Amino acid sequence: MAAVGTTATSVIADLDAVPPVYVPGPPMHHARMHLCATLLPDRTVLVNGGSGMEESHTHVSPHAEIYHPATNSWRGAAASRVDRLYHSVALLVPDGKVVTAGSNPARKDEELRIEVFWPPYLFRGPRPSLVLTTDQVHYGDTVVAGVVDPADVREASLLRPGATTHSCDAEQRLVDLPLQVAGPDAVELELPASAALAPPGWYQLVVVSSTGVPSQGAWVHLS
Repeated sequence: MAAVGTTATSVIADLDAVPPVYVPGPPMHHARMHLCATLLPDRTVLVNGGSGMEESHTHVSPHAEIYHPATNSWRGAAASRVDRLYHSVALLVPDGKVVTAGSNPARKDEELRIEVFWPPYLFRGPRPSLVLTTDQVHYGDTVVAGVVDPADVREASLLRPGATTHSCDAEQRLVDLPLQVAGPDAVELELPASAALAPPGWYQLVVVSSTGVPSQGAWVHLS
């Protein structure tokens, strides 16, 4: 029997609606509480950790899941070796992997092991290159990024670094950067014009190939 607070439900904020509304999303494969959700550079969402009953190792949800907006569906992913319960974290790092750490289901029960999740896109082939000449960028700027094959760049984005606490990471955001080919080895990226869309601070700038493989993230400071 699932504990109160455990759910497989997902909801999506439709910001195109006026006013914005929440709409039901597909249910996850595992009912969880105290999970972590991480935005990935290919615009999918990784969910890991949590349990079907509060702080229970017996009812832990070992397998990660990834939400795919294009198909509005969840797909199963790798299992962890370490249970991630209350006070656990999951953070995207510049090479496209996700570091998972922590868990404090009871007083003096401190999980000190760290794991690294390799998303499926890291096994799809070579990564696109990305070279920037500066790490300081400004609202409304157009930035030229060096890439090996501009025609193969599907999309570009700014990813704000996460700050997980108590199964919540309100700091995350992925901001689309409109792009166009600027030569045989470059693309132009249009930065957001307003802090309402992208608050000032540090972001990972990432380009993604036509096969969904992200580049190494390049840190830029937006001001």
